[in-house]
Amino acid sequence: MKENKYYSELLYELNLIVEKYKNVSVAGLCNSVLGENIPIVTIGDGHQKVLYIGGHVGYDKLTPYILLRFVKDICALYQEGGAVFGFSAEYILKKYTLVIVPFLNPDGINYCNCGVSKENPLKERIIKQNNGSLDFSNWKGNARGVDLRYNYPFIEDNIETEPEAEVGALCNFLRFGSPPEMILSFEQSESDESEIYFGDGEQASKIAIALSQMTGFKRIFAEDGEPSNTLMSWSNQNIFTKTFLTKISADRAKDLKSIRESYFAKYLQMRKMLFCAPILSKIK
Repeated sequence: MKENKYYSELLYELNLIVEKYKNVSVAGLCNSVLGENIPIVTIGDGHQKVLYIGGHVGYDKLTPYILLRFVKDICALYQEGGAVFGFSAEYILKKYTLVIVPFLNPDGINYCNCGVSKENPLKERIIKQNNGSLDFSNWKGNARGVDLRYNYPFIEDNIETEPEAEVGALCNFLRFGSPPEMILSFEQSESDESEIYFGDGEQASKIAIALSQMTGFKRIFAEDGEPSNTLMSWSNQNIFTKTFLTKISADRAKDLKSIRESYFAKYLQMRKMLFCAPILSKIK
């Protein structure tokens, strides 16, 4: 199997950030099904937390780059004593702790970019799930073919369903630590329009309006009929945290050069949202 250059580059970029900026720390959320490390980045030491999460989907090359660029920019502003959108980086990182999971699904990233190796014990199962094709460029799931976006635990026949390792580790992190004030989840979409999904409550509606105004993304209410096995449903029911899902319209570029050239325009469109989310989390 050829080297997974995309995943390696993500780790390389993250290591550069850690080496350069002293106010950022990285730990392992867990290992994926196939043993790849899933990093969790922490910036700031404020009492209130905001969680940013990307890379649920194998083909999503966009959101990990956007989130790593955000980490790099806020660390640089903090080190330089700079401000952004009317708030100093020092104020944000003293009042809030930002927790970032740039990519939850490294195995899916691996499949999408490199295919399935001969040594993979799940090879036959995965190729069958991919309709017999060796082209995994549109792969959504994790190593076992499970779409992590719809893998969050819910009660069925009075028993809680068991998630995949990646989702289970994230849920345990949120359950047994201090819950965040707000969760922002990001995923790449091939829709013609970028969208922000929000849940019940006046506070969630007000925050969604602000996020929509900052980005120009369409605001969509996630109705009661939405699946019960999503991060938004799980967080609302288990840790009582308002969660917003941003679907970012983008073509599925298949090479790193195209990703590097295209992600920055999307980042600039979302930059105010990313920086101001901690402040917005306190809207009443």
